[in-house]
Amino acid sequence: MINNTITALKRFSIQQLSPFHCTGFNAMSQLSQAFPEQFQWVGAGSRLNY
Repeated sequence: MINNTITALKRFSIQQLSPFHCTGFNAMSQLSQAFPEQFQWVGAGSRLNY
């Protein structure tokens, strides 16, 4: 399923991608590989600036 999500997300001009723990570690790992420049690991206490 994550492969379909990655394919769909690649249609957009993603500037920042910050999935949280509920995404799951395996999916987050694949997302970080698919979007290395846009991916940001986040967790409790993280601050996101847009």
